Amino acid sequence: MIYQAAKVTVPLVHAQSRPIDLVQPFLKVDGEGGGDVRISESTGSLYLYAGDDVLATTVRGAAVGPDDCAAAFERSPSRSTVELNAEDTYCLMTPSASMPGQAVVRLTVARPAAGANAVTLTMAAWDTHPS
Repeated sequence: MIYQAAKVTVPLVHAQSRPIDLVQPFLKVDGEGGGDVRISESTGSLYLYAGDDVLATTVRGAAVGPDDCAAAFERSPSRSTVELNAEDTYCLMTPSASMPGQAVVRLTVARPAAGANAVTLTMAAWDTHPS
């Protein structure tokens, strides 16, 4: 496991997106094109935009591990844009230059309070080919 239950707070600024590094979610990523995914709020909905080399899929249930994510990637094709909600769990997979294999990330989102200016993501990550 790379990390477990990391809580990442994402500011919600209409029409602006926040880049996130999936392997190091607390790393401050600046600029366009940075990070593996971007989180953005638009017209009251929250979206995740995956980079070109990132797979993203939705899984039902909260107790999701790397094997569940692998099965979900096999069952359903990945999408580059995913609308996030508090009822689903999201699996993301990205190659990582700092590790020998791929990183699989489980992401859940806490429902923000009405008028909130931030949302909390809970993330866990596993190296699929630990050395």
